[in-house]
Amino acid sequence: MSAKIIKLIVTTLAIMTVAIYLSAVPQVQKIISPEDKITEQEKPVTPSAQIADSEFQITQSGFILKGQNTTLPKLYLPGDIKVQEGQLVEDKNIVFAANLAALTSKTDFHPASIRLLAKNEVALYETDQTVAIFSSEKSPDVQVDSLQQVLAAAKIEGTKLAKIDLRYNKPTITFK
Repeated sequence: MSAKIIKLIVTTLAIMTVAIYLSAVPQVQKIISPEDKITEQEKPVTPSAQIADSEFQITQSGFILKGQNTTLPKLYLPGDIKVQEGQLVEDKNIVFAANLAALTSKTDFHPASIRLLAKNEVALYETDQTVAIFSSEKSPDVQVDSLQQVLAAAKIEGTKLAKIDLRYNKPTITFK
């Protein structure tokens, strides 16, 4: 055999040996920090709304906490629903409303109060009485994105909004 062929065979065997060795070395997938080890129950929970006429708050996922915060929107619950600290609310409209409160906190719409309307409808009222109506049968993220687009357009045009109805495919807007 010629020297070139032997050199080629030795190089190929060396490459294959290195590849086999590297495939057997464990790879680091993720470095786990102490914060990653905190379980869901130990993570701090942030309330998204204050339950009206009570000492309780509700998180985005529907968990009830004890506390008072006047900067949070007030969530008015139906009279037949009672909550207690540590409870996880199962009513999908109440959880939807709490989720909306959290999502809208990152927008130009700052609700002062939240009311459950019909079976699948939630209304958020700003301090200037602008109302946004949402459907719990549609994605809250999509509806809040639509709300932000309407608010941005109204701000550019300099118009005042009275009502933004997001229950439909295209938001229905009523001006002041």
